[in-house]
Amino acid sequence: MTAISIIIPVYNEEVILAEAVEGLIRGLDSLRFSFEVLLCENGSTDGTAAIARDLSRADARVRILHLSYPSYGHALRAGIEHARYDRLVLLNLDLCDMEFLARASALLDQFECVVGSKVAPGSKDERPLVRRLITRLFNGFLRVALGFKGSDTHGIKAFRRHRVLPLVRACATNAELFDTELVLRAHRAGVTWQEIPVTVRECRPARTTVLGRAVRTLPELLTLLRACWKRPEPAKPDELFNAYDRERVCRLAQHFSVEEIVELTLIPRSHVLYYLTPKPQPEERWTVLGLAK
Repeated sequence: MTAISIIIPVYNEEVILAEAVEGLIRGLDSLRFSFEVLLCENGSTDGTAAIARDLSRADARVRILHLSYPSYGHALRAGIEHARYDRLVLLNLDLCDMEFLARASALLDQFECVVGSKVAPGSKDERPLVRRLITRLFNGFLRVALGFKGSDTHGIKAFRRHRVLPLVRACATNAELFDTELVLRAHRAGVTWQEIPVTVRECRPARTTVLGRAVRTLPELLTLLRACWKRPEPAKPDELFNAYDRERVCRLAQHFSVEEIVELTLIPRSHVLYYLTPKPQPEERWTVLGLAK
């Protein structure tokens, strides 16, 4: 059975959170997937966190990561690091495209990255004209400035976790351009990828004006350019770290040998040994809730 981790950053989403997550779960059940939904709540000031906890209590497949301050990039980063399954889908709450989930999961047998493109042939973008134009201008800029060969970077996408963990650790951006940088790094690292068209429609008004978003994003765009113009460095051992795998390996080590853990989990032997080697861990900024035992 296909097993996937759905990673959703959530910030002040009390109006649509319950309905969107419940609809997503029904859709995943209809696809007969084994799955988890990671709600990466970051700095919400409304009832989002409480609703997320209620969803987790109602369904153990919903897990919650909580960060005390708003950060789209940190939310995605933490979700990837704590994901249980190797197949990951990065999903915005207002874009739960079940057709993409079904197609992307199948394509991950063949490719390591699948990007849902709003401008690829066959796509249907129902957002306001100004936002559609900005998407095309931004992606055109990435092609000219950074040599990107695709048509879109921001939005729904799927990865094989083991392939992108080192890239996640290398990302320099932490806000709205984090997933764009991840796609660019994947492209530069030779990750096999495929684009598929998606349908996009807004289920709530945009949070900020186009001008406000551009001003807020400009400093991070400069960070992105500097990071992507640098020569890629080889992955360091700690860039292979995965929080969920470490917890699982340490728990199994109480009863099984290293070779047995490798056989049970399919985690590479070198990773198992790395997790079992005592070392100081960075301070965890996330409160992890709803973790299945």
